[in-house]
Amino acid sequence: MEKIYYDFMLLSSIIIFFIIRKTYKSLKAAAFVSKQYGEYTIEIKLYKLLYLLLFLSSFAFLIYSFLEFISFIVKD
Repeated sequence: MEKIYYDFMLLSSIIIFFIIRKTYKSLKAAAFVSKQYGEYTIEIKLYKLLYLLLFLSSFAFLIYSFLEFISFIVKD
């Protein structure tokens, strides 16, 4: 039962990481285009900062999940 939990945690962290990564890349591209047209507002900066924080936290969760999975395998 524990193995299923760790497998699911690792898989979900990978999925969340790649979804947030893709969204952050799209937001960076939109910010670049809006900067070219002079419409770079504070909202875009805040969204960019928010997704950067989400990206970093999902990366930390991915590392944590991977280490928990490895420790579970080594423990057995």
